[in-house]
Amino acid sequence: MSDVKWSDADLHRYLSALSTEDVMPETPTVTPALRTRTLARLRRQRFRGRWKGVAAAAAAVFVLLAYGSQSTWADVAEVILGIPVRVLSMSREEWLRGAFSNWLSMGPETEFFSPEETRELAPFPIRTPTWVPEGFAARHEPMGAYSWGHYPDEGWQRIEEDEYFFVTQTYSSDEGQHVSIIQSVRLETPQMDLPPGTEIIEVAGHPAFLERDVPVARADEENEARSRLGLLPEIVGHWNELELWVQEADGQVTMIKLSGDVSPEILIKVAESMF
Repeated sequence: MSDVKWSDADLHRYLSALSTEDVMPETPTVTPALRTRTLARLRRQRFRGRWKGVAAAAAAVFVLLAYGSQSTWADVAEVILGIPVRVLSMSREEWLRGAFSNWLSMGPETEFFSPEETRELAPFPIRTPTWVPEGFAARHEPMGAYSWGHYPDEGWQRIEEDEYFFVTQTYSSDEGQHVSIIQSVRLETPQMDLPPGTEIIEVAGHPAFLERDVPVARADEENEARSRLGLLPEIVGHWNELELWVQEADGQVTMIKLSGDVSPEILIKVAESMF
């Protein structure tokens, strides 16, 4: 395994990028699947008004989406940890247009805590993999932060509550491949919608959701302008995503999301080594 580390400047650039992008070092990007599912988790009645956008568990910028009537749902829902989970039956293009609508390109810079502070603040066990592909190395220790929310009348607000604390860590190779891991509390929602093509599987005894070839787009002003015109963003690549739900001893559910430009099999093997 390589033991090459990022410089302080590289690490700062990467962590700063997490305020508005899904974790792709030096390539500001967001995936629609993450935007869609995270927004669904954050519809909370106890907050005033309507969310316009949130920077949530993955610290990426998300927007409120409306898919219309229940006809967009698959007919059968699978109940997982008490939550009805359904895969959307719409076409991939329909889903992409909805997921990338009302683009927000910028948000406040995320303020990360030190690894020591992160361990004290995290409201869930911080898990790290014991296996990564040969040639991959950790670029930084697990570091946590509180999420940002955007309110129509109040603008951006940092939400300093346990439910909105997340921890991120990244492993990458000298060839530029990466595996990113984000851990957070899964917020309670009455149901969960999944992008078309999502595979519901089990990893290390925990329910998991696998998405292959997820399109990736830059979180920039050009794509924000394209969104306002009803156009799809410029897709700059694809990666795979794996999300696990882990029910802790106290009943709380921790969400662990792995993503990267590696095969689904590698993501699964990395996830398995976290238990």
